[in-house]
Amino acid sequence: MAFPVKWFASQMQGAPSLGDTTAGALTALLKAVLVTGFGTLTLTSLVWDAAEGAAKATFSGGHAYLQDSVIEVSGASPAAYNGEHRAKKVSSTEVWFELDGGNPGSAASGTMSMKVAPLGWTLTHESGDGMVAIYRPTNVSESGNVSLRIDNTAYSGWVGTTYLGYLAKVAMVEDVVDINTFTLIYEHRWPCTGRYSDKKWDLVGDSQLVYFLPAYASHSYQPLLMFGYIKSVRPGDRFTQP
Repeated sequence: MAFPVKWFASQMQGAPSLGDTTAGALTALLKAVLVTGFGTLTLTSLVWDAAEGAAKATFSGGHAYLQDSVIEVSGASPAAYNGEHRAKKVSSTEVWFELDGGNPGSAASGTMSMKVAPLGWTLTHESGDGMVAIYRPTNVSESGNVSLRIDNTAYSGWVGTTYLGYLAKVAMVEDVVDINTFTLIYEHRWPCTGRYSDKKWDLVGDSQLVYFLPAYASHSYQPLLMFGYIKSVRPGDRFTQP
């Protein structure tokens, strides 16, 4: 089943944290959400629950996967259990999710794992310390030449003064040659740690566009930050700015 839009939150199983004052937290968070996924756990069992009309995964040690999020299962046999699925229902130790083909015919076996599924973007460049990274939608035939560059180093002035918090350099770039060679379209600042806030964050996105809402400063307000492509009806529109 295809899930073009996915939701991510700081309360999810194994969700990356923006931390307190550590550089690199934002690039690690975006890599997990956009590219790799996060929160991998080993399943104790995986069966078909006829009463729910869904597969039921059990974790002996409990979990924090959330209802309506998209999870990814791997390592199961029959293979029909594998792939991306939306969590239909959760308890403290179980996750139910629907399967396109219905009942696979038997309980699953194998070394089975579950994680929060990523959005499927591409990490094209990354510094050795992981603090600078460039991401882009994987399908460039739809998105074109523009990429998102994050500089999450502890640069001079990365601590905000008007509204207390830590800020990363976020840029929309094109014609990328390497991590430091590109054409700058626009540069902005995004909150990149949880300092002074309640450290909550949410992100909603698809293969072309992301909305990021990190809590910022002492009131923990969540600004709406975005990057990607929209289907504009305005002639000449090329970009959605970060």
